[in-house]
Amino acid sequence: MLTVLPAGLTLNSGTGVVSGTPTTSGTYNFTVQAQDANGAIATRALAIVIYGAVSVTTASLPDGTVGVSYSQTLGATGGKTPYSWSLPAGTLPTGLSLNSGTGVISGTPSVSGTSNFTVRVTDGNGATADQALAIAIYNSLSVTTQRFQQELSVLPTARLLQPPEVRRRIHGE
Repeated sequence: MLTVLPAGLTLNSGTGVVSGTPTTSGTYNFTVQAQDANGAIATRALAIVIYGAVSVTTASLPDGTVGVSYSQTLGATGGKTPYSWSLPAGTLPTGLSLNSGTGVISGTPSVSGTSNFTVRVTDGNGATADQALAIAIYNSLSVTTQRFQQELSVLPTARLLQPPEVRRRIHGE
């Protein structure tokens, strides 16, 4: 005897194996009953927890600047916590590292350029999901100024800019 299993799973009454591909996540409580050749009956309440597929929710990462602290947390959903993080392909920009327990990419970038890499999240059941990402690191902006000195000859300029009638009155022309 068996009460309801999660959709997509079946019980083989000859072997007692529950198998299949569940179609919805959740906790499913059910009761199984077995009878031996002598007619003895045993009943047990059981539960199966079906986890949704794990996936990386971070689709992109912001740019960084050489010499400026950088910190971003990768996101995941589904699966069974805790999650662990790794880089199965590519490398992070020089100066940055990935915390495998928290999914935080942090540090101070020291070289400009774009780094392409793949992050992998692994859930508590060993299920994995990958996401290709990139971080562009730019050199910091610098502003330089130069000091210019100019000598101005104010009086000749002023004479040229004065209307003729004003010039006559000032200079007695």
